[in-house]
Amino acid sequence: MEIKYKDIILRDYQETDIADDIRWMTVETAWQDWDAPWEKDEEFDADKFRTKMLKRLETKPEDSDFRWAFEIDTKDGVHIGGVNSYLIDAEYNWIPPAEKAKDCIRWGLTSVNHHIGTADTARRPFPLLSSI
Repeated sequence: MEIKYKDIILRDYQETDIADDIRWMTVETAWQDWDAPWEKDEEFDADKFRTKMLKRLETKPEDSDFRWAFEIDTKDGVHIGGVNSYLIDAEYNWIPPAEKAKDCIRWGLTSVNHHIGTADTARRPFPLLSSI
């Protein structure tokens, strides 16, 4: 799936994104100072991450499937990061992934919007978004 708006494209994760994510987690890490800085000291295993993402890519979602995340490209196709959403409870605690499907069914898609927290995880500065 692709969603285009002005100078950005939101799209599904693809295999070429793995190398970018590994670079952003190991080399270009300045984003970690402002996006969940409490997580930046967690150990990152590039090989485990690569294996996990390749396994995830084995199943391609249908365009009609709900998305928890999108990757962000410029209109020129430069991968600049990603954005994701997650469910939280009334105390702002994450709801475990296994609970997501049950919560969507229980709350219904309309009310889920009231319980979603978003994390802008763009891992590179992207001045193009300032024009949106």
